[in-house]
Amino acid sequence: KTYNMKKIIYIFSFLLLTFSTTAQNFDIDYEPLQAQGKIPKEIITASTTKYEQNKENITRQDDRKIRKDKDKFYLQSSFVIDEMMRSGRILFNDELSVYVNQVADKLLAHDEKLRKSLNFYVVKSPAVNAFATDRGSIFINIGLLARLEDEAQLAYVLAHEIVHYQKQHNIQTYVEFAKIERQNSYQRSRNYERLVEKNNYSKELEREADDEGLDIFLKSDYNFESILRVFDILDLAHAPYTNKVFSPTFLETPNIKFTSNYLLEQVDKIEPYETDSDESTHPSVSERRGKLLDQLIGKPEGQGQTYLVSEAVFKKVRKIARFELCNLFLQRQAYVPAIYHAYVLLQDHPNNHFLRKIVSKSLYGLAQYRNAERYNEINPYSYKDYQGEIQKVYYLFEKLEDNDLNVLAGFYAWKIHQEFPESKGLELMARDMIEDIVIYQIEEPFEFFKKERVGKLAKADSTFARYGFGDLIDNETIKKWLENGQKYRKKFADNDEYYDSKEGQKEQRKKKRQDRTKGKSLGIEKVTFINPMYVEINARKETAYRFVESEATQKKFKEWIRDNGERLDLNTEILDVNNLSSSTKSIEEYRNLVIMSDWIDEYLTHDMFMINSNYDEAVAIADKQGSDYFAYAGAISYRNYFNAMQMYAGIGYYIFVPPLGVKALIKSSYETLHFNLVFDVRQNKKVLSEVNFANYKGKDMIIRQNLYWSMLQMKREAEAATEE
Repeated sequence: KTYNMKKIIYIFSFLLLTFSTTAQNFDIDYEPLQAQGKIPKEIITASTTKYEQNKENITRQDDRKIRKDKDKFYLQSSFVIDEMMRSGRILFNDELSVYVNQVADKLLAHDEKLRKSLNFYVVKSPAVNAFATDRGSIFINIGLLARLEDEAQLAYVLAHEIVHYQKQHNIQTYVEFAKIERQNSYQRSRNYERLVEKNNYSKELEREADDEGLDIFLKSDYNFESILRVFDILDLAHAPYTNKVFSPTFLETPNIKFTSNYLLEQVDKIEPYETDSDESTHPSVSERRGKLLDQLIGKPEGQGQTYLVSEAVFKKVRKIARFELCNLFLQRQAYVPAIYHAYVLLQDHPNNHFLRKIVSKSLYGLAQYRNAERYNEINPYSYKDYQGEIQKVYYLFEKLEDNDLNVLAGFYAWKIHQEFPESKGLELMARDMIEDIVIYQIEEPFEFFKKERVGKLAKADSTFARYGFGDLIDNETIKKWLENGQKYRKKFADNDEYYDSKEGQKEQRKKKRQDRTKGKSLGIEKVTFINPMYVEINARKETAYRFVESEATQKKFKEWIRDNGERLDLNTEILDVNNLSSSTKSIEEYRNLVIMSDWIDEYLTHDMFMINSNYDEAVAIADKQGSDYFAYAGAISYRNYFNAMQMYAGIGYYIFVPPLGVKALIKSSYETLHFNLVFDVRQNKKVLSEVNFANYKGKDMIIRQNLYWSMLQMKREAEAATEE
């Protein structure tokens, strides 16, 4: 009966996967992946609980130092892994995760006990990687799924990671590295030798995972003929998954033409970067490939199958991963890779809404960072540092004049807004971009822009900016936004002039004093807190990060939010993974948490006015919550040594210090950082920024008082400010 039930569940999951993937109509649109179904217990169980459970694996038979090392490992790994799993980057019960688990079922059909001990997840990361934990969680990055050629290759990668779990390589590595550090703790000049010793140990574990992973793979019904090419994939992980020829004409219009000075004629050949060295943690790819080839010699070919689950589903899963890459690059401000990967997919799906939005949002991002003189933050390397066709894209945007980039981004923002008028986020991007053309670049737009078509530019150094909008310059909305830009440009110039004056600086100082003493008065009725945090760090301890204490106080911190909300009659809600259950009802809250965490992360990364890429999704959650206000709050308590002897030695003061005073000079100091950032997601802005440092230990009462003060500012009406 048990077997039959499992078979039914498997068939149902397969049908569900097939239906879900076919529901994505790539020719029209694409819906980014979200976690589905019940939240795994592994994600919502407290880290302290897992740590206590893992400690039971430590036996008295081990040496005392090894027991201590293992305890540290279980402590740190329990919390660090959970931090990743609760970050929203982990997918479960979605199309990709279901498929990966089905491949694992086929791979381990001969070892049911081992299969039951493993959980497989997909990570929303563009990195070409997979990794395993000591507790049986195995993670496959989307960046790897986007590159694999067939199902057998995926099975081989899983087999390699399974060995890392079986052999407990993570804890072995931690214990061995600690041993190496102890052996050389008094020989600081041997840092490099210690690094080499650690890396050599890591290489041996990788070789073991390769060897025994192949044994697991060969016991399955998969065909081995394609697995050698896995190492080709790893060899070229620094380049895109394809080298499709890039032509910038897909961005051109009758009024936007790229002249020859914007086009790179030849690109560098894509070649492996990796070479075996003492500083690498893995054997060279060529060594691993050669050893695998030796092991496969003499094995009968033509046996087994390349696909045991489904070739069609594999190809759909890979395509989903490639669509996901575009969004991941966009969220990470990697706008050039986002454009190139979207361009590649647009060759097969030229009308896909999702891809065209990716291109427009990426152009907007490039222009915004260029205008803020922060372009090097998102593209720190020269186009010469890249290989293959993507080099042309880096070259294009590196060489584009500021005017051209702004007009290109403005035109596409307007075009996409017109095609999808229901999207408020796209409308705000278009407005912001067109206003910024004037604020940052073109002071007199109605004199600058020309209505006629660009035709053939006479000189190689000519630009298309004057002609980019063409007849659209007469559009009433565009004219209004350009006029807004002129007003803002003048206002900003006047403000700069005033605040550079003595009177303006005096007013600024007065306002800062008022903000410190009186605070804000926002009149908020409801606010949603996203992942409230508390962290305790003690540099006096060998393990500085106080994991268990931090989790315990973090729980109290959330209780203080609720208590303060009741006292202030402020409606508060907390979106936090630890508050969720494994019931299917919690999955919507989990998704909301992921979207809002992404929104806050992107906002803080930009640190300037920009419309976030997931604006529409965040506003939809605000509508569900019944409030536009979201808060990110927490405290970090830090204890460090303050060595007054070192400070005074430089001026000879220590000569006059009596022996009994020496101990008083070498003391520890406490610092606590309190922060509470409140955002209005509909207005796409931060409305409260309370960040305070204090020289004291993170005492509950003081942390709670700081939290109360910031929440009072949220609730308080404007007219009540002078009464407090």
